[in-house]
Amino acid sequence: VSQPQPIPEEMKGKALFPTVTYRNVTLQVNFGPAPVRQLPFKCHTWMMAQKAHSEVRAAYAPKDGKYEVLLPVGLPDEGTFDWVDQFLAKNRNYTELSDRTILDWANKSGLQRTGGYLRRACNDKPEMNFGLPLMDDYSVSRVIKILSKCLPRNFVIAEVKANLLAEDRQKTLARFPSHCYKKVVQVMVGEPPADYKKWVQEALLKEKKEKAEAELKRKRAEAARKKAAEERKKKLEEERQKRVEAAKKAREEKAKAAQKAKEGGKEEGAEEDKPAEEEEEEKPAEEEKPAEEEEAKDEAKAEEEADEPMEEVKVELTEDEKKLWFRKKDITDLTSKEMSAHYASFTLPSKEEGCDEVKYLWSKEAQCQTYLKKWVLERKMTQRVEDLQPSDWFKQKLSVWNRLLGLWKRKQQEFKDPVRRRNALLAKKRAEAAKKKAEEAKKETPKEAEEAEKKDEEAAEGGEEKAEGGEEKAEEEKAEGGEEKAAEDEEMQIDAESLDPFAVEDVTNLGNGEPLFSNFTFEDWMLCSLRFELHLLCHAFKHDLDDPDRTSFTENHLGFYYNKYYKRQFSLQTFGVKTTEELIAMVKDSVELTDTNTFATQLSEDTPLENFVRLTEDLRRDRQLRIDSGDEAAQLKFQKPISQQNGGAQQAAGSHGGYAARPAPTGKGGAPAQGKGYGKGAPAAPSRAGYGGPPPSYGAQKRPYEGASPYPSAK
Repeated sequence: VSQPQPIPEEMKGKALFPTVTYRNVTLQVNFGPAPVRQLPFKCHTWMMAQKAHSEVRAAYAPKDGKYEVLLPVGLPDEGTFDWVDQFLAKNRNYTELSDRTILDWANKSGLQRTGGYLRRACNDKPEMNFGLPLMDDYSVSRVIKILSKCLPRNFVIAEVKANLLAEDRQKTLARFPSHCYKKVVQVMVGEPPADYKKWVQEALLKEKKEKAEAELKRKRAEAARKKAAEERKKKLEEERQKRVEAAKKAREEKAKAAQKAKEGGKEEGAEEDKPAEEEEEEKPAEEEKPAEEEEAKDEAKAEEEADEPMEEVKVELTEDEKKLWFRKKDITDLTSKEMSAHYASFTLPSKEEGCDEVKYLWSKEAQCQTYLKKWVLERKMTQRVEDLQPSDWFKQKLSVWNRLLGLWKRKQQEFKDPVRRRNALLAKKRAEAAKKKAEEAKKETPKEAEEAEKKDEEAAEGGEEKAEGGEEKAEEEKAEGGEEKAAEDEEMQIDAESLDPFAVEDVTNLGNGEPLFSNFTFEDWMLCSLRFELHLLCHAFKHDLDDPDRTSFTENHLGFYYNKYYKRQFSLQTFGVKTTEELIAMVKDSVELTDTNTFATQLSEDTPLENFVRLTEDLRRDRQLRIDSGDEAAQLKFQKPISQQNGGAQQAAGSHGGYAARPAPTGKGGAPAQGKGYGKGAPAAPSRAGYGGPPPSYGAQKRPYEGASPYPSAK
C-alpha cells in the first residue's frame, strides 16, 4: 500500500471521482466507517469525510415519482441523432441507451477496435469489431437493456429503425414497467423549426471551416518541407563542392611533393596516396548519418511551422448548403440493406402501442403522415428489393421461352442443310396429303364405303393383287417425284425478303420450308433473347412484388434484378455499348426508359413469343440496308458467346453471357424508326392464354410501327 499523495494544485477545489484501474484481479470496495485491515498510515474513510472537504449532491428525483423513457422518432439521415445530441446537452439528467453509446464508452475505456472508432457501417446499429465475443455478439447491449428497467433514471432510447417500426416500439415500451416510468414518444418528421435549421447551418459552417483549416495546415506543412528539403540540398551541394575543392588541392600538393622526392620516395608517396583517396571516398559515407539527422530536424521544424497560429480562415456556405434542413454525414444512419428491407414498414406512433404521450415537435400529425407517405414513395423508386425472389410464374414463362428458342435454332440449322431441308419439306407434304385423305374419308357415306370395300374384295378374288401392287408402287414413285418437283417449284416461287415479317403466320415456315429467322446471326439471336428477357423481367417484377406504388425499377438496378432472376451477370460490354440508353435504343420496340428513368415494357403480358422473332427480323433487314448503303455505324460489335468461340453450338436455353446494346435502328433514309411497341396504335394481335400456345393468325396484323410496310403480304 502506498503512502497518501498530496492533491495536485490544479485539481484542488474540483470534484474528484475515485478511479481504480485493475486487470485480472478482484476489486473489493469498502464504504464502511473503518478500514478492513490496519493501514501503515492514518486517513479518513469514506464515511468519515468532512462536509467541508466534500460536496453532496442529491440524486434527481421526479415530482410524481416516475422517471421518463423517451423514444425519439425520426426518419433515417434526417437529423435524429443530431436532435438527440442537442437534447442530451440541454438535459443532463437523461441517459442514452444505444449501440453508439456503447462504442463511445468502449473508446473512453481504452478498448482497441478493428479499423478504429470512426469506421462503421451505420450509426444506428454499428458493428462492434473488438475481437471480444461478449462485445461482438451484442451481449453487453442486451444486458444493459435488461438492467435499465431496474434503474431509477431517465432514458433516451436512440434507435432509428426500431423507433420507426410499430412492433419494435411496442417491445421497447413494454420493457419498462408503467408504475415506475412515464413513456413518451417524440416525433421529429418533416420540416424542422428555424432554431434547428440555424444549428445545422452553424454545424455545417464549423465542419467546413475545420476542413479548410486542415487543408491550409497541410499545404503549409508541405511547403515548409519542400523549402527545408531545398535548403538541405543546397547546403549538401555546397559542402560537396568544398570537399571536392579540398581534395583537388590536396592532390595537387601531393603531386608537387612527389616530383621533388626521389624515386624511392615517389613509390612511398604513391602508396600513401591511395589510402588518402580512400579516406576522401569514405567521408560522404560517414556524413550520411548527420544528413539523416538534419532531415529529421527539418521535418520537425516544418511541423512546428505548420502548427504556428494561422490567420483566421474565412468560409461561407453556398446557397444550396443554406437550403439544407439536415446535415449530410459520411456514415448513414442505416445500411442500404436495412433500409431496403424495412423502409416500407415505417409508421408513426400512436398511444395504442403502449405509450403515455405522443408529441409532434416539428409538424402536426397530419402533415407528418403526408411527409412520411411521400418519403416512402420516393424510396420505392430508388431502393432495391433485396428479398425479392423469382416466382413460379416467371420460371414457367422462362422455361417455355428456352424450349421454343432451342426449337427455332434447330429449325435454322435444318434449313441451312440442303438434304435435311428437302426431307423436311417432303415430310410436310406427305403429312398434308395424309391429313387431306383422312378428311375425305370422314366425309364418305356408309354406303359409299361399303361399295368401295366390295370392289376391293372382287379385285382380290380376280387375282389382280400383283398387278395392282405394281401399279400402286408406280403411282407412289410418280407421286414422290411430283412432290419433289412441286417442292422445288414452290421453293423458287417465294421471295422471303419481300414478305412483311408481321404478316407471316408461321415463323418456322414461310411456305417453302424456309423459316423467317433463316438469316439470323448470333447477334440477332442475342437481340431476340434480350427483347424477351427485358420484357419478361419488367412483367415479373410487377407480378412478384405486387405493389401498386412500385410497378417498375430504375435503370441503375437493372444489373441487380437481372442477376437475381436469370442467375447471370449483366454486361453492357457484351453488346459493345457503354450506357443503358444505347442498349435500350436497340430494343425500344419491346422495352423503353421513361422520363423517370424507369423501365416500361411495350408489349402486353400475353404477347405471343413469335413476335420477338418478327421484331428482330424487321430490324435485321433495316440494319442490313443501312450496311449495304455504307453506314458503318449500323455494324454490330457484339462479343461472341464463349460456346460459339470454342466451336460448340449454343445451348437451347439461349444463354449468351450477358447483355449490352447497339445504336438505335433507323427507318428509311437513316431517320429514326417510329417504334411505339407492338400493338400500340394498331389493332392488337389475337392473344393466347399464355406462352407456348398455338400461334395466332397474322393475316390482318398491322406492323407495330407507324407508316406503311414496304413488304407485300404473305400468300
